Amino acid sequence: QWALAAVSLVVVLGAFVVGAGINVQQSINGRFSRWIGDPIIPTLLNFVLAGAIIAVIWLLSPHHASPADFSDVPIWAYIAPPLAALVVFGSVVLAPKVGALALAATIVAGQLAGGLALDLLVPVPGRAVGIATVAAVAIALAGAVLVTTRSRPRPDRQGVAP
Repeated sequence: QWALAAVSLVVVLGAFVVGAGINVQQSINGRFSRWIGDPIIPTLLNFVLAGAIIAVIWLLSPHHASPADFSDVPIWAYIAPPLAALVVFGSVVLAPKVGALALAATIVAGQLAGGLALDLLVPVPGRAVGIATVAAVAIALAGAVLVTTRSRPRPDRQGVAP
């Protein structure tokens, strides 16, 4: 049981680090866009460099998909890469406008709302959506609203919001 708990902790910490990395990546891409005045170039660099890294990982991996492996993939599954491009491009455009925290909060809220919708429309066997899940998503959405709602700065604090 200790080994299972340790593996679970590593997985959770890994996911946490990935989440923080996404935020850093979005912030850097957003600043890059602002520096050069163009959101397309950082998005393109993101995919070119990421593609090169993934290609190296693929070459080093023991399993390579064959053309026969693609025969069972439904055509609608190929929408994921264009969606990924839109997600990265949207992050590049939005990060310098709303800031890292607001972007992260609204992206997570959107992911949770989208995940809830998918679990309701295309349920996974054995994973029913209960009222606690819906409440948790609602709380996250409320949190995103709170994070993105700006307070008016007080003049005596020189632009620092209370």
